Amino acid sequence: MNTKNRYFGMTIPQIGLLVSLALIACIVFIVFGVIVVNNSSAPVEPLPTKVLPTATSSPIPTATLWPTITPIPDWVGYTFSNEQATIWLPTSYSGADTNTSSEEIMQNVRASYNNEAFANDIQGLINTPGITFFAYDLDFIESARFMYVWSEALDPAIPLTMDLYLNSMMEDVSGGNDRVVERQITQLDHTEIGILVVESKVPAGELDTFVSTANYLIQGDDTMWIITFRIGRDELKDIKETINITVSSFSFLR
Repeated sequence: MNTKNRYFGMTIPQIGLLVSLALIACIVFIVFGVIVVNNSSAPVEPLPTKVLPTATSSPIPTATLWPTITPIPDWVGYTFSNEQATIWLPTSYSGADTNTSSEEIMQNVRASYNNEAFANDIQGLINTPGITFFAYDLDFIESARFMYVWSEALDPAIPLTMDLYLNSMMEDVSGGNDRVVERQITQLDHTEIGILVVESKVPAGELDTFVSTANYLIQGDDTMWIITFRIGRDELKDIKETINITVSSFSFLR
């Protein structure tokens, strides 16, 4: 057997093949090590966080309420207009909801005034659409002092300011026996109030009688409320404080 060309029991080609395999293994190991080192040193990018929308709650719509007031001593509170509104008056007034107590109102008016012509006028007044409350002052029967509340639904499609509404009311003043003596927009207890006072001449036999109709306007979201006092022309200054308290006491119940 020829052993000259054998080293460690292997021929030269076998040794060359073994060396080549070893080199290849070293190269693979080096490359793998480089890749591992590079990957371990690279900064780790965090996965993008999915931002969920924050849950929000929509406010529950509520009716606009007029602030309630503390009961006024020696005054009486009345609820009317299908229990949607309330107003306070001195105890000398007798009042009721025109929608539910019209017969009672007329019985009291006829018993108090004993004047059929006047009673017929009141009957026509409380039967007018929009009139929701009527009261008269028992201490001033002779001058026929009374008040009433009426309302008008507003068209939301038509912008209407207090100024424009007052102008429309002034256009309804016929003239002749009627004249506007006061028109203003003011604040009463942080509420915008429109005021329109009309003086009228009422024929009464040989002498003419002058009366004043004081209208106080309060605008709600979709309703214009008008509180009206009908008094003698010379009585307005004396009842001004009572009117202001009455108007301030007016409120929506819901």
